[in-house]
Amino acid sequence: MLGKVLFSLTKAQFANQNAIGAVQAVCLLLVTLGTLVYTLRKDRIHPRQVSGLTACLAVGLVLGYLFGMDTKTAAANSLYIILFSQITNFLSTLLSGSVPSFEPLTLALMVAAGAFWAAQLDAC
Repeated sequence: MLGKVLFSLTKAQFANQNAIGAVQAVCLLLVTLGTLVYTLRKDRIHPRQVSGLTACLAVGLVLGYLFGMDTKTAAANSLYIILFSQITNFLSTLLSGSVPSFEPLTLALMVAAGAFWAAQLDAC
């Protein structure tokens, strides 16, 4: 929810709403490039063991792969984070009464596709 509030506050600072989309795209590009560099050079990057609640939270918020997770575990943890984030977003939308109109068939197909891909990930 904090991320959503920060995004809304940032979005309000831009007169041109397309500019915030461009900033978001650049941030996504940087994260994607960082992931690519890590994937290509992970044999040269030595993970460190971090202990202590404050240090773990700080590192986890910035660079989760420093926990020495393999790619599959990191991907699964990322999906869990996305799941909980979207549940929070969904509840916030319900409680604020700002649910947009939608086609029930589209929702059902999206849920089915998500369940299918979750089953595929679990099978790997």
